[in-house]
Amino acid sequence: MKKLFAILLACSMLLGGAPALAEESGFTLRNGVKFGDTVDEVKAKETFEVDTTQGDEYNLYMAKGTVAGISDTQIWYRFDETTGLLYDVRWSLPSYHSADSSDNDYSKLYKAFVSKYGDPLGYSNGSCYIITGSALEAAVTIGYLYKELLDGVGDIRDYAEWDVKVGNGEHVKIELVQYYYGTSYSDMQYYINVGYSDFTDEELENARKEKREENEAVMNDI
Repeated sequence: MKKLFAILLACSMLLGGAPALAEESGFTLRNGVKFGDTVDEVKAKETFEVDTTQGDEYNLYMAKGTVAGISDTQIWYRFDETTGLLYDVRWSLPSYHSADSSDNDYSKLYKAFVSKYGDPLGYSNGSCYIITGSALEAAVTIGYLYKELLDGVGDIRDYAEWDVKVGNGEHVKIELVQYYYGTSYSDMQYYINVGYSDFTDEELENARKEKREENEAVMNDI
């Protein structure tokens, strides 16, 4: 089974592992932004201008700039439509025409995350943590679109993920995803997403319970 489709299956089957690191003082994103901030609070903290050509009241896109030493990176902040509070952040790095260039930036970011948050959860070859954020989901979705619906190419090249325990039952999922897609191999380009999303012990347990019930339903039918 191809890695892309294995991820779609395995993400729905794994029950999750141990958090990578504890940060009892809370989790701070770039420029002091925190989960639970409002749109206005994020705008006040961000050093980049708002990209007014995209987004709406619950989706805030910043103009491209240098993030973690990589230029032309765009940050997308997502806010809950009920509470109006920040719950998901994604960096979209610029496209790469060569695998080597993409690999170099992926390796740079990977080493930085390991230095700050410790070793990743360790899933590979189509397996991933039960809690997923927009970075991995977007990469899987666009790869599937190009490969299956547009008769092109698309897949995950590499990825790493962390479950950072923040304290008081709060977690932050960090995703580093390298992928590629295009209408053909000669046309394809490489991409990297970085994602941050928050979740609670309760949400994690609910996800595990749901997957256990799904797995039991499968076993009962065979």
